[in-house]
Amino acid sequence: MAQDSNVRTVALFGATGNLGSYILHGLLEASYSVTVILRPESKFEITPATINGFPPARIKTVKIPFDDEDKLVGTLTGLDAVVVSISKGGIGAQRALIDAAIKAGVKRFIPSEFGADTLNDGLMKNVPVLREKLVILDYLKAKSQENPNFTWTGISSAAFLDWGIESGFFGFNISERTAVIYSSGTKVFNATTRETIGRAVALVLQSPKTENRYIYIADVRTTQNEILSHLQIQTGVAWKTTSKDANAHRLEGETLLKGGNFPSAAPKLLLGNLYGDGHGTLVDNELLENAAIGLQTKELSNVVASVLGKKTL
Repeated sequence: MAQDSNVRTVALFGATGNLGSYILHGLLEASYSVTVILRPESKFEITPATINGFPPARIKTVKIPFDDEDKLVGTLTGLDAVVVSISKGGIGAQRALIDAAIKAGVKRFIPSEFGADTLNDGLMKNVPVLREKLVILDYLKAKSQENPNFTWTGISSAAFLDWGIESGFFGFNISERTAVIYSSGTKVFNATTRETIGRAVALVLQSPKTENRYIYIADVRTTQNEILSHLQIQTGVAWKTTSKDANAHRLEGETLLKGGNFPSAAPKLLLGNLYGDGHGTLVDNELLENAAIGLQTKELSNVVASVLGKKTL
């Protein structure tokens, strides 16, 4: 994959997270040189497994406090792009990273947007914990207007397909061969594997037409029942299922959030939004920019097979 001549070096925040390691792989696979920026207390180390056969010279780590602007600016100076993949609780911290990136002369900023459509009012109503993402997008828009050489791209990838299945978040227990089917199991939603998201980030950085835009990508359009069907076919057994109302699940999350229990509230709000009334993660096919950026997508059956291959059958 040949990069755009304007972007060759990338700073990555959050390389050790649930998604960040896949973004790191996607960038290295696309021949970018990557500076992994870590908090001082991070235990992350570059190992053969980390670089996965890529030239070690194309990856380095720097440990600095994320709230030390002078050190951030110094580290980012000379780099072309910044990619952020951090937890929902740290979304607000991106404002400091944006300010430092602008002062350092960074050309492109990809925020920690990955997931459902932040621009959808229904999502903000169902999952208010994500409102800070909208604040960050507005901040990026304003800063790019003030600084013409600074651009950004928001990437909405919908639900994390592989993680949702293997972690149990989607309602499937692979080891027990059981599933909780939310409402009817027929709610249609988009989803994308973390590997595809990593490759999309690399492609966006080489695509000037994605500058100062919010774009949508997805591997599949599916339902919980369709995923269950693939799981049953590939494991060769009928799974035991129970039912739960998705909207009631989301209301449980709202109660937890009002009580200040963010860690327990967020998964219920997200899953309730995915399977219940409202927006979910479904995007019209004509809005997807897979083809426009040259992104190859995965088939659901292959993703399920890959997930099952990681588990003891």
